[in-house]
This record gives sequence, C-alpha cells and structure tokens, in this order.
Amino acid sequence: MHKSIAASHRGHVRRNNEDYFLDCSELGVWAVCDGVGGNHGGEVASIIACEQLQQSISEGYGLEQAIVNAHQSILEAARNGIGGAHMKTTIVALQLEESAYRIAWVGDSRAYGWNGQLHQLTEDHSVVQKMLNEGLLREDEVKNHPHAHVITQALGSIDSNIEVDCVEGEVDKEMTFLLCSDGLTGMISDNKIAEILRSESQLEKRVDKFIDAALTGGGKDNVTTVLIEYSSAPFVDTEIVKPSGFFRKLISKAKKGGSKE
Repeated sequence: MHKSIAASHRGHVRRNNEDYFLDCSELGVWAVCDGVGGNHGGEVASIIACEQLQQSISEGYGLEQAIVNAHQSILEAARNGIGGAHMKTTIVALQLEESAYRIAWVGDSRAYGWNGQLHQLTEDHSVVQKMLNEGLLREDEVKNHPHAHVITQALGSIDSNIEVDCVEGEVDKEMTFLLCSDGLTGMISDNKIAEILRSESQLEKRVDKFIDAALTGGGKDNVTTVLIEYSSAPFVDTEIVKPSGFFRKLISKAKKGGSKE
C-alpha cells in the first residue's frame, strides 16, 4: 500500500506561488509542476498540467503521453487567451502500479528515492546539467553559476518539441519517493534532504521540515514537496476522484467570450 502527503509554500521573495502539485493516491499518480513565466501565467500552466495529467491517466493514457497531453493543453489554453502567451511549466510525475514505479519529467523538478540511502532518480533538463554532462562545469560550480536556473525545455514551449524523459523500476519493500520543485533543491543540499528523511519517520514531519529548511535557506523561490511512502502490503481499492475541471471551465469561458478566473 502507499500513503502520501504534499505541501507548497510561496517562499519569502515571490509574490505568487506558481508551483502546483497532484496528490492522487486513488489513481496511483503524483506530480509537481513549477510554473515558468511570472506575470505571463506560470501558475495557470502548472494547474493545467496537473489537471490534464490526472484526466489523461484516468482515461487510460500512459504517463509519458499524459504529459504530452498536458503540454498540448497548455498550448491550447494560451491560444484561447488563458494565462499568458508564453506560460510554461516543469513537471515531474510518479506512477505506481503494484510493485512497479515509473517516473517521467520535463524540466528541473526532481524525483528522489529513499530506502535508507538517497537516490536522485531524474536528471535536470537545464543548462548547467548539460554543461556538467559535457565536462564543462564542476559540481561545486553549479550553485553559483549565472545560468543555474535556466531550463532547456518545459511544457508549453512553442519554439521546440518536448522530450519526456522516463525511468522505471521495481520498488523496494519499503521505499519513499520525494517529488519537488527547485525551490527545495535550490535552497538545501542532497545531504540535508537525506538528513531529514533519516531523522524523521512520519511523512507530515518530513514535509514540514523540508519546507522549513527551504525557507531557512533563503526561501528565494516557491517550494513544493510531495512524499509518497510505499510498503509491500496489498493495495487497498479506493474510489477514483474526478479532476476538479478548473482548466475545462477556463477553456469553456474563453470560447464563450467570458471572463478569465
């Protein structure tokens, strides 16, 4: 079985929270999105992405195609005057099916696995990661690099095709997954993440400590974390919860010439 908890905070600097998360244990899918665009509607893009992801999974799409569908939905919303013409969002999503996991992502929001040791399961789609891979940058130069937060792709990009990366595997008997925006990883180290996971066993306290640590570290960005705890006990059947329909209401109003929410 699995249980999960999520939290998000605006941080100390940003006026809006452009992060959004999906915590849908009923479908066995979770996600974190980090909106890009500020006044251009990053918060709208992140909401659309999470809602479309949930809708697509509920309709039987695979995780990667569900993310592609989210990308197309953001573009459609922009064409209809919703959000902003250049709104974008990152996404990292986890799907659990019995003892198998699948993680897919676009951008620099991350997934980690914890089984007594911390494992980064995703690789950032960012300028500095590309430089690291090419041997043009050292690990200790990343944090203060002028392009440290420049991503190479995002959902909603109109000037390039997105490439959804994916990893999959079997879950250990006891394993915890962490999905997070760069508001966490930009403020605290992987060592600090591991320390929190090691020192606390309760999900609620872990999430609180992640948010507190990011704020104490500067809180320069929105910060969002989703924790999913898996154990090998049988899954429990639950009723599927429908998406809220926020995005479809916006599309409907735009097509009718109504006001934007």
